[in-house]
Amino acid sequence: MSESKENEKIEEQKEPARFTQPWKNSDVVLVAEEKEIHVHSTTLSMVSPVFEAMFNGSFKESKTKKVTLEGKSYDTLMYVMKMIYPFDNIKFEFDSLVCETCETKESNGLIYSTKGSCRRCNAGLSNPRIQHLVRRLQGLYLLANEYMIDVVLDQVKCELTRQSKQIMNMYHAFDLLETAEVTQLEELKTTCLHFSKSYLSSYTLMNQLLTNRKISLETQLRLKGVLLTYILARTSNPGGSYLNEMKQVADDFSTISLEKSHKAVQ
Repeated sequence: MSESKENEKIEEQKEPARFTQPWKNSDVVLVAEEKEIHVHSTTLSMVSPVFEAMFNGSFKESKTKKVTLEGKSYDTLMYVMKMIYPFDNIKFEFDSLVCETCETKESNGLIYSTKGSCRRCNAGLSNPRIQHLVRRLQGLYLLANEYMIDVVLDQVKCELTRQSKQIMNMYHAFDLLETAEVTQLEELKTTCLHFSKSYLSSYTLMNQLLTNRKISLETQLRLKGVLLTYILARTSNPGGSYLNEMKQVADDFSTISLEKSHKAVQ
């Protein structure tokens, strides 16, 4: 082992565990799933007006300095804290579409793969693995949005935009589409629907992709329009007035807005 690496190892041993116990004059304890995260009120106040109100306002938490966040994921909260603090230099590239083995080996420097395989070891990535990673982004966005942590929101949006430009397959597209629904990111939804126009090839596939996903009725109707358009574009008989009418129906479905329809009825 080189002298520099040996010195780094010694420094790591001297460094107290961050977040899991008091460190560097930490003065606040966040509690999620009955687990504690030790943080600094000044740091959190600078990035979140919600936390600032807790620590400096008249809330009970401002006196006890112990905040229990009911219903929050400990892992998601810890990830957000690591993104806020400068020590770990968290980058989404290290776990976005990287296999579980390599994620545990190294947490930096991994590049997004556009081939459906891990950039580090070239192993294939399963669709459940991709779904797990995209849903992690969902959790980060929702938590950061609730506490108005713009520094985290911006990074998550940037990562979602990057993935939307390199969609691997329909499973990945629907994972991102679900995220767009949950986070109300309309531009991401539009991108996923546009991708679906080229690859959503059957009703069976669509139903399979919708299973256990939080997709609104309006978006499901739009997807049916996308599927109908795909089928009509590949029909063996392109002629006839009935076909033009079917295409019109497909267009209407793919651009439907229940909110606008409701307003029109009123």
